[in-house]
Amino acid sequence: FFADADIPFEVESDGRLSRFQARQRKLSIHCGDYFKFRAEPFDAVYDRAALVAVPPGLRPAYARHTQSLLKAHAAHMLITLEYDQSRANGPPYAVLTDEVKAYWPGLRRVGELGALSNMPPKFRDAGLGAFIEAVWLGAPD
Repeated sequence: FFADADIPFEVESDGRLSRFQARQRKLSIHCGDYFKFRAEPFDAVYDRAALVAVPPGLRPAYARHTQSLLKAHAAHMLITLEYDQSRANGPPYAVLTDEVKAYWPGLRRVGELGALSNMPPKFRDAGLGAFIEAVWLGAPD
């Protein structure tokens, strides 16, 4: 990311996680096991492709850990996928409305996009008739 954007950066590692830090901007990227990541609470979270990559059995732990990293009333933007998992399975996985609301009742669905033309080939090959990207916004609690 930093090299592509021509942003000077430094790398630190504690053996568990690596931290890529911009030298002249307040921007850092952490790489490693998400469940081992700890930091001061954040003001916001933008989840574009993380929740949909997590297998269903790990999603409750993912949601709890994400919540633990946020300040009270932090801004939250989440993008999920909706499709018929009986025809094709993830990743990326379908995450439906009831599940999102169970993790973060304060989020509201603010938009959706029919994404048939953008779906991965394995879903196209399965003959899915619908592939929706849903956008959620709000505070997580």
